[in-house]
Formats: sequence, C-alpha cells, structure tokens
Amino acid sequence: MTLAILPLLAILMPTVNIDFSKIKTVTNDAFYPLYWDEHDFLVMKGSAGSGKSRFVPQKLTYRMCRESGHRIIITRKVQKTLRQSCWAEVKAVHKAWKMEKLWKYNVSLLTMEFLPNGNEFVFVGLDDPERLKSIHEPTSAWLEEATEFMPADIEEIDRRIRSMKAYKQIILTFNPIRETHWIKNYFFDTDQQGRTLTHESSYKDNRFLTPDYERTLLTLKERNPDDYQVYALNQWGRITAGVIFGYDIKIPLSEYPDFFDWTIYGLDFGFTDPSCLMQVSYKDGKLYLIEKFYQTGLTTGDIAVRMRIEGVNKTNEVYCDSAEPDRIEELNRAGFNVFPADKAQGSVLAGISFMKDQTLVSHPGNLNFNAEWDSWSWKCNKDGVYLDEPEGGGDHAIDPVRYAIWTHIGHPTPRPQIFI
Repeated sequence: MTLAILPLLAILMPTVNIDFSKIKTVTNDAFYPLYWDEHDFLVMKGSAGSGKSRFVPQKLTYRMCRESGHRIIITRKVQKTLRQSCWAEVKAVHKAWKMEKLWKYNVSLLTMEFLPNGNEFVFVGLDDPERLKSIHEPTSAWLEEATEFMPADIEEIDRRIRSMKAYKQIILTFNPIRETHWIKNYFFDTDQQGRTLTHESSYKDNRFLTPDYERTLLTLKERNPDDYQVYALNQWGRITAGVIFGYDIKIPLSEYPDFFDWTIYGLDFGFTDPSCLMQVSYKDGKLYLIEKFYQTGLTTGDIAVRMRIEGVNKTNEVYCDSAEPDRIEELNRAGFNVFPADKAQGSVLAGISFMKDQTLVSHPGNLNFNAEWDSWSWKCNKDGVYLDEPEGGGDHAIDPVRYAIWTHIGHPTPRPQIFI
C-alpha cells in the first residue's frame, strides 16, 4: 500500500500532515517505534536485507514533512557510491509515498529540497572534506555503511551539527562485519551516557523482502557459514583472515608510565585524508602509543599549530612521509626537528614486520589508531588469495607509528640517535 499525503495543503503550509496509520502499513514493525526516537545517536546494526536502509529514508522524510529548519547530511565515505545507494533509497521512498512533485532534485549538486518548507537533504562523501565544511548548519545526519568510517569522522560530523527546535540525531547503518571493529566497542560495549540507542535487525524482520533475495541469503548457510552469520543472522563476524595485526594491544591509560626513557613522533600528511601525529614513547622494553591528532583539511601551517599545542618542541624527533619534502622543509623552518622516514623499496613490509616484533601498547582513547589496528588488512585477489601488500587507505594512524619506530630504531643503517 502506498502512503497518501496532502499535496495541496503542502503547497500552502510549512509542514505536511501524514496519516500515521498509513505510515505503519509501509514500515516494518521492527523499525516503526524508531520514528520517534530522539537519541543523539541511533546505531542500526542489521543483516543484509533487514530493511534498515529503507527505513532511514522513511524516518528522515517524515521529519522533513513534520519539522522545519532542516538541512540533513546523508553521507558515505566515498561520494561516488552515494548515487546508487542512499540517493536511490531516498528517492524510492518519495516515489512510493507519491510525493516526488514536492521535491526539487539537483543531481549535479546531490541535493534534494522539500519545496513546502525549504528543508534540504545534502548528499556528500567524506572524501570531500571541504564540501562537508561548507554545509551551513546541518541539523542531523545519516551515515550509511558506517563501518567505512573512522571515529574521527563521527566526531567531526557530531561537532558540525547544530541544535534547533527539533532534536538533532546521527543515524548509523551497517552490517556487523568483524567483532573487533571499533563501532562495537564505541557504541555497543561502552556506556555513552544515554546518548545512544542501538538497534538490531535481520532479514527476518523485513516483511517486504522478496523470496529471491531471501533464497540468496539462505544459500550462504552452506556455501559460506561465516558470511551467513554476518549477512543473514546479523552476528558480529569472528573472521580475522587477512587482518595484518589481528591481536589486541590495548591497555588502560592508567597503566601508562608517568615518565618515559625517550619519546619520538610520527607524522602522516594528509588533507582529503586525515593528517595524523602519533607519539611513540619507550619504557622498560615497551613502546607506548598516544594519538595526538587525526584530522582532515589541515594545511602545513595548521599542522605546525597543532604540534605546538600538543607539546612537540624543537628537540623532539618527528618522522614524516618522505614523499612530502616540501612540507617537511616547511615544518623545519617553523622550528621543528623533522626528518623524512625511510621509505626505501620493501620498507613497508619490513616496517610491518618490525612493528610485530615490538611490544606495542595503546590505550582505549586512541580511537582512530585502534580502529585501524583492528581492521587494516592485506589485499586479496579475485581468487581469494591474500597478497603481501596492504590495503591502501586504512593506515593513516598506523603509518606514522611505522615511520617512527622503523626509521628511528629499526632502520638497517640507523643514523646517530639523540634519545637512546
């Protein structure tokens, strides 16, 4: 059954009245109460075909009709994936509810404006940080495939959302993948002081699922039982194949020493990708890691300011990506003791191996480093064979640690050190 609205009234009024009973007929029972959930974070973990990615556009569209002053961000990690996923899902809801004529769709800018009151959906990928920053006073957000994101992404969006008369909310939707993923610890295992509602669903909760899709999911039970647990039953995955490190190094911050024998830093440059500064400190045979900053959109001048704020002085050795000699020189001229990391052929694999030989420890507050540590993987070819080459893009906090310890203490021909 389609949803009827009052289009003539919509043209004249700032809100559109929707028949509540008819909303219920087009919404799965498992999701229906969430229309009125007002937690800061609504975290929706669900199997493939559970209907979560159809419900969220329903809820957001409902809010657009009932509340004014909205500019809602809809995002994925990479913008090019939005058109075939979130954009299509939102538009499908408008079509099913027979309200397409009430929306202005701008395909080039990836925006949808609700004509009766000017509310707007803005679709943006996090690979375009400048556009995200340019969105004026967003009021809520939907993060689809949230396992693609890092904690810093969530925190950046949370900072950008402004309060308004109606509640603000960030909705995350995802399949559970591996149980070591940072989202599990961040939202499911940690007390968020009442800010978060977690919601779980499987394909069994979706009464609109087609028989063909259900049969496809059920074939996983025999063909790939591990995928069946994740993508059909909504269970956290326990697969660690292909993960580069695959072991836990977290300890409480209270177990960090008050003083260290020496301290160095690793710095990974970025702009669209995050720039990250990691502190590496040595005591009693262990290397203690501290994430100092992890942020997109930083110029070299911004990085210098952040380094000073974080207490880096002119005597601390800082190892950086050698592919950025101009930025290294700028930081040296700014008064820092900055050196290019060793990136000779084979140094990435050698550096990974060397990291595995060290006793590294990280505290739970190193959100982005820990997330990368738990998920950074080897590349896999079309035959399912893992290669001796890491996946790119998931190592913005790991790289500076590797730069620091491999170049400082693991380099085959190390230069004289001033801290050992």
